[in-house]
Amino acid sequence: MLVETADAAAVAMRITRAEWAALREADIRAAVDHALETHGLAPWTSMKIELFVAEKEVLLIARPISTPPRRFRFHSFADLTAALGCFPAGLDSDVVYIDGGWELFVRTGDEALPNALF
Repeated sequence: MLVETADAAAVAMRITRAEWAALREADIRAAVDHALETHGLAPWTSMKIELFVAEKEVLLIARPISTPPRRFRFHSFADLTAALGCFPAGLDSDVVYIDGGWELFVRTGDEALPNALF
């Protein structure tokens, strides 16, 4: 594992595919914590991890999150797009297709979301 950067905003690591195959969830958490501590920073209580997989390596980028994302499930893409039409511009979100439905993950406070979603 090679730490590319570690600061208060993000930790980026390059991990070989062989190393990646042997990692467990606790190993990843410990590696991010160690990278932060090595740079004089306290470990985060919650984080978002993005993975970029290449032929020989995985790039892991971890960022702190202050509040966990809200999760909404839609059974059709039409329902998802209809809901997104009600969202404010610039909303920080991710959409993932899981088990026959669309999952929308939103990172914002309740005050920014339309009441219709609740």
